[in-house]
Amino acid sequence: MQNKKNLLYKIFLILVFVIFKYESNAQISSNIVKTNAVWIENIPDWAFGYTFGNDTLVNSTNYKILNEVNIGINGGTVASKTNYLLREEKNITYLKEPKQEEKILYNFNLTKGDSFNFSFENNNPNYKTLYKIDSIKLNDNSYSKIFFFEDVEFYEMAEPEFIWIEGIGSLASLIYPIDKKASLRCFLEDNIKYYGNKAISDCYAVSVNELHTDLVIKFQNPIANQLNIQFENKIAGAFKVYNSFGSCIIKENFEGQILINEINWPAGLYYVIIETKNQNKSTTLKLVKP
Repeated sequence: MQNKKNLLYKIFLILVFVIFKYESNAQISSNIVKTNAVWIENIPDWAFGYTFGNDTLVNSTNYKILNEVNIGINGGTVASKTNYLLREEKNITYLKEPKQEEKILYNFNLTKGDSFNFSFENNNPNYKTLYKIDSIKLNDNSYSKIFFFEDVEFYEMAEPEFIWIEGIGSLASLIYPIDKKASLRCFLEDNIKYYGNKAISDCYAVSVNELHTDLVIKFQNPIANQLNIQFENKIAGAFKVYNSFGSCIIKENFEGQILINEINWPAGLYYVIIETKNQNKSTTLKLVKP
């Protein structure tokens, strides 16, 4: 009888171990800086996203380069390097911008009652108190920690920029408060969609491989007084520039790179549609002129 009890107890322990291992493997990783993830974000009438690219050293500190992925009108995608560098250490995510000091983007070590500065402007801080840490059920039925910096009962009632999900980041934008107009459309890790915005039906769910194998472009965004778009491969084609009112303000051919000096455009949002000859595809970039 005792042997039977011992056998049943061992079987129970094995089942608990298997279930725990399965649940653990299903969950997203708790870190933010990871190359196997895609953040698809949304602004009115536009979708874009972020992935992490290569490593780079700044003053002997290793960072990951953040790539912005523009999702074209026709469904094509293009990855471009941003000026934003991120690294992670002990559940804290740091962001480095050119010629600026490193700033804390996320701190998942915070506990209830702690304060966090949501502003990157030294003379205009925006501190919020962490009211609650709860758990949220993700699309694969696994759970992750959710951080509320507003006193609300449900996360749907709060402003998205003041909600974090561990392993995903802000429900406004991965790099909020830099990008204040976006909202997270969906999040994928290892090509599995773990989070989808309930208010947006189309997630534009694309794989990490798709985003890294398409046309790669380097350009400044926001732009100043010059438009300079460079391609990793030597290509030729034509491009058009549209303002936010839908008017075409430039239509030209290019070879190797797109270069326009001394632009005097009004401040606003601009769209550059690039049509390549040798790759026979169309790509749209979103640019900001401050």
